[in-house]
Amino acid sequence: MDRIAQALQRFQEAYQAQMRGDYEPRRRALSGSLALQPDGRGPHVSWMDVPLSGKVQEAIEECKRAIEVDPDFGNPYNDIGSYLIG
Repeated sequence: MDRIAQALQRFQEAYQAQMRGDYEPRRRALSGSLALQPDGRGPHVSWMDVPLSGKVQEAIEECKRAIEVDPDFGNPYNDIGSYLIG
């Protein structure tokens, strides 16, 4: 299986975990997907549950990595601000 197919499979696993309300498996699956196929949008998706997880500093670090991948995508900047305010 190629990297893109593996990334898609993990993304689908994350979606299924989200539908069950299992946020930690969701985050792990999304992180695995993004490791295979980096995308600036990933942290925005993978850390939306930060208020539930309490892992603010980890979320901020993921956003910084997203900015490195795609500095023109605005969501990670906004997410950092939201995490710091929350």
